[in-house]
Amino acid sequence: MSSHTLLRHRPTPDLGLRHRTVDAVSSGFRGLPRNLGRPLGWTRGWLRPSSTLAATLFLLVRLANLVLLTLIVRNRHSGRYSGTPLFLDPLRDWDYGWFMTVAQHGYPSTLVPGAQVVDPHAIAFFPGYPGAIWLVSKVLRMQSGYAALLVSAVAGTVAAVALYQLVRDLYGPRVGLVSVLLWSAQPMGIVLSAGYSEALFCAFAFTALRATQRRQWWAAGVLAFLAGTVRCQGLAVAGTVVACALLAWWRDGHEPRRLAGTLGPAAFSLAAVPGYILLIGLRVGDLGGWFRMEQDGWHSGWDGGRTTLRQIWDTAAASPDFFMGVVVVLGVIAVMLYGFALAERLWFGLLVYGGLSLIQLYGSTVMAQSRPRLLVPVVTLVVPLALVICRARPVSRVLVLVPLVLFGLWYGAYALSVWQLGI
Repeated sequence: MSSHTLLRHRPTPDLGLRHRTVDAVSSGFRGLPRNLGRPLGWTRGWLRPSSTLAATLFLLVRLANLVLLTLIVRNRHSGRYSGTPLFLDPLRDWDYGWFMTVAQHGYPSTLVPGAQVVDPHAIAFFPGYPGAIWLVSKVLRMQSGYAALLVSAVAGTVAAVALYQLVRDLYGPRVGLVSVLLWSAQPMGIVLSAGYSEALFCAFAFTALRATQRRQWWAAGVLAFLAGTVRCQGLAVAGTVVACALLAWWRDGHEPRRLAGTLGPAAFSLAAVPGYILLIGLRVGDLGGWFRMEQDGWHSGWDGGRTTLRQIWDTAAASPDFFMGVVVVLGVIAVMLYGFALAERLWFGLLVYGGLSLIQLYGSTVMAQSRPRLLVPVVTLVVPLALVICRARPVSRVLVLVPLVLFGLWYGAYALSVWQLGI
């Protein structure tokens, strides 16, 4: 048996497109140029009609979500935003205020409360998104609040195109489009249109995965590094790039002289998250300051999953309200979908990225209400579902996709506008 057989992808059944049997490392890991002289090769095809269709699909789903959000906030007589004429207020709340603070005033230089304008807890937020807001507001001479929404809209579109191209190369165009639809319409997908960092993180993460799949190691390393400047979940992206680089190097003959050229750019991506934590610790005079502010402000830390299990048990045993029940069910479904991804033998990079992301999420002590939002970047969960849907008959596809999309749009709009701490 060939050494590739055990990790080879199963050929997808007839989807009305040509089959693509994909190797475990990627379809692009064999037969593609091995030189690193074209670091922007991952950008090819961005203006092709199929990529434009993926971007249009994403924007239409986001528009539908915003219309639904507007209808809810205008017709509710109770809730956080009852009577609000437009959808802007729900999109600019909670963590949005922290991002605005950093974008306009920078980070504090001490952790002493009240010693300066910026609250010490602002250091819990990574600089990538507020930095992008500051840059766009200065270049386009627009208010920071509108710049935040513009950054999310553009970054979300870039992420949708990168996701489509990644899945298209692995499993075909139809699966790529369905993946974009499921990702953009998932529960809490509305955060991709809000003043939150998820859209920018997804843009860097998905383009990094795309570059990894094409063996563009320098591009992958830089993009993964940028993802790490947006959220601490960038560690999952960097870990994926490193794992794929190591596997590619080993399967290429593991020659020592080629190790630096393959692994060096990937290893560079690992520096972003610890680098920020170190630098901000030096700035405030406390190397553990980031961890302290995370724990003090949001009770967020790491306990290996004990908090997650307790949240599930407390919700199941204490007659939970509807919202918390849905949150727990969505978390269980996420784990099941990852198991399905393993059974489907998805591309190695997607499996590593999904596994590291779920470990990071469910091993933390983050609030249960935030978990559906934190699942938005875990694109590994939508690809196996898209594969199954595309294998079905057209009528079955519609019967599955329509309820999933409608539920996702409703959940995000309702959670953002009505439920307390829904985001």
